[in-house]
Amino acid sequence: MKRILALVVLLVIGTGCTRPKQVTQCMVDADRIISEVQEHRAVYGAAGQYATPVGQRRTVDLLDRDDKMISCIASDPANRSHYREALDLDDTVKSDRFLRYLLDRKLMQDFGQWEQQQQTVALGHN
Repeated sequence: MKRILALVVLLVIGTGCTRPKQVTQCMVDADRIISEVQEHRAVYGAAGQYATPVGQRRTVDLLDRDDKMISCIASDPANRSHYREALDLDDTVKSDRFLRYLLDRKLMQDFGQWEQQQQTVALGHN
């Protein structure tokens, strides 16, 4: 019985020590994302999409950051709004990048036609 009690106490203490470290890391990551995107927005117009640290990140890396923030929301719901802000700001970078790609490739007309087709199909009008 004493062994079980000792094991439970160790588990509780271990969990208590790990959680604050995880929350701290989540907050640091969210703050870094927010800061990077704000810097990106400040110079985006003058220097272009890829001239900032966040602009140098591959899209797959930006998606990995999303996964981390989603994990943070799950493990630290008390700070959900902060993690959500980081996610939303990071999404603007990905959206701007994709839009720039469509414009550079002159695919916006194709996109517009595709979008109209999808809307028509969704409403059941052929």
